[in-house]
Amino acid sequence: MRTQAAFVTDLLKFQKEDQEWKKEAAANIRQVQSAGNKLEDTVRIMGESAVRVRLEQEDNTKQLSARIIEMEKDIDRLQRDIVEQDATNKDQWS
Repeated sequence: MRTQAAFVTDLLKFQKEDQEWKKEAAANIRQVQSAGNKLEDTVRIMGESAVRVRLEQEDNTKQLSARIIEMEKDIDRLQRDIVEQDATNKDQWS
């Protein structure tokens, strides 16, 4: 009888330990899932930020290219004006 009581006591003890282990395992799983979700969000945000930066760089490059073209046109006009002015000055001094 005593052996059966010890067996039942051990069985109840192991069941209780098993339940505690399952609770801990479930808590660990939730913690890992939460960390995974946070990591996923962080990666998504980083990807979105990288795309945003790339688009801003492309816009800046387009704006700079347009400005350079404008400046080249201005330089061409100034060079033509200088050549014309030189010709006018030469005509006046001749």
